[in-house]
Amino acid sequence: MELITKHEENTSGRDFFVGDIHGQYGLLREAMARVAFDTRRDRLFSVGNLVDRGSASFECLSLAFEPWF
Repeated sequence: MELITKHEENTSGRDFFVGDIHGQYGLLREAMARVAFDTRRDRLFSVGNLVDRGSASFECLSLAFEPWF
């Protein structure tokens, strides 16, 4: 298992990093809307806790299957 994952340069969009979502799916989507996040071009890297405290942990887990996440 590799400890470091490398990604190609995102030449068509922007890259965002977020930590400690904690199951707050709605707050994440609101933040994405504020920056006009485009799922066709932008990428979101999660570097912290994805689930646990919030009421939408299942929705947050489903993010792992999105190509932009």
